[in-house]
Amino acid sequence: GNARLNNLPFPEQSEEVRISLLRLFNLILNKNEVEMIPFASELSGMLAKLLQDPNPVMKEECASFICLLSQKLKTKVGHYAKGILASLMLNAKHQRSKVRRLSIRAIGELIKTDSAAPLLKDIIQPVSYTHLTLPTILLVQISVVAGSLKKKT
Repeated sequence: GNARLNNLPFPEQSEEVRISLLRLFNLILNKNEVEMIPFASELSGMLAKLLQDPNPVMKEECASFICLLSQKLKTKVGHYAKGILASLMLNAKHQRSKVRRLSIRAIGELIKTDSAAPLLKDIIQPVSYTHLTLPTILLVQISVVAGSLKKKT
């Protein structure tokens, strides 16, 4: 799966196959997250690229997977989060509200991992200016900031 998803442009032309491969990674993560730890670096690079997929469903699936990955692997994934965060920041400005909402939620989950927390100062200002007029996005942003501040106390 990594070889089919870790290059731009994607060698796998079918969006459905790319989404199915990501869902397969999701199943593996749910069954035994320990098996994913040795591949955290490659997985993070792949996710950063998958977040650039033009298909909004892929962006949504990927952001949801990042939330789960952050919760399961915690500090193991945060070290490699820079590329993921950069792609999530772009998606936080996407025209589709669900993509924006899930991207911001994924940023929040990554920040909760201690190893990604130092990146907070680099991303909090750009997120605070992203589509603030939409109430649901604003609520997600507030929960991300509140969650990260609560963790610090």
